[in-house]
Amino acid sequence: MGYSTKVNSIVKDVVIHRYPCAQIRKRGGGPGKYGQVHWGDFDALDAAEEYAKKWEMKGYQKKYCSFCTKGLTI
Repeated sequence: MGYSTKVNSIVKDVVIHRYPCAQIRKRGGGPGKYGQVHWGDFDALDAAEEYAKKWEMKGYQKKYCSFCTKGLTI
């Protein structure tokens, strides 16, 4: 099962999603209205978390999708 990160430079957060997540499809997986959203795909949760941690060190808030990560041991 793969994972995806959504980095939003306006809201200053990075959200980790688990495939298949309806929120990715709902939002289109695109760049956002103002080009502020950047997506990254990862094979493992560890890799997604490591990527998110780099953004967290830049002042972004790390979050886990409340829809697709329920029950996930983090």
